[in-house]
Amino acid sequence: IHNLVFHENGRYVFNSREYYGPLDKPEYDEKIFEEILSFYASIGRSLSIDDLGEVALPVEISRGCPGKCYFCTEPHVKGRKIRTRKLEAIMSDVYFLAERNVAEIFFICSELNMGGMDFALELSHCMLKFNKTRPGRGMRWTAYAMPLPGMSYENIKSMMQSGYIPAWNEFVSFEDKNLKNCGVPYRSKSVIEYFKNVLTLSKDPDIYPGPKSLRFEMFLGNAYINAEAIQKSLYTVDKEG
Repeated sequence: IHNLVFHENGRYVFNSREYYGPLDKPEYDEKIFEEILSFYASIGRSLSIDDLGEVALPVEISRGCPGKCYFCTEPHVKGRKIRTRKLEAIMSDVYFLAERNVAEIFFICSELNMGGMDFALELSHCMLKFNKTRPGRGMRWTAYAMPLPGMSYENIKSMMQSGYIPAWNEFVSFEDKNLKNCGVPYRSKSVIEYFKNVLTLSKDPDIYPGPKSLRFEMFLGNAYINAEAIQKSLYTVDKEG
């Protein structure tokens, strides 16, 4: 059995590693849905049903990442090859959840645009088309994304109009040497441009479907941080508003 770790004769045995793509058929059924409802009810967290809650319902869209971010296990756990799920399977789960009044879903992936913008924009188009069939009841969606060149003002706008609420893993700093040492595939110029585009677009209620306050977070406690990187990052935050 691939990926199995077991104990035998006083030692741990690791079977051969195998990476699998996401399931190309619907994953949700009534049993799984009820289990999720029960789990979050048991810990007192509100799901996004009828309106935005604390937790969005998960729908997997891809697995794997070729990135080298020092803090991330994704390439080791799910492989370095990006395997996207069929859009038909994704939308089947979206329809299932919409029929149960789910208001927001979390598309599970490493980073939505790590392999470029084509898949992200195709998914946005599917969600836009879907939401047009539900006037006044559009489903909002979120997914982690990188501030890479393809994440332009116009593309973010198009995604927001399909129900997208931007999400990102905390950026490590605004200092390029630190970003390089951390192995992240972006530099401060791209992050600043990305933030400005998101903040500008989020001020227009006809475009942005999410909550009014967007939280800005940085991971200044990273393993390669130094005084220069902290100073430069805080200076940039102040300078860029």
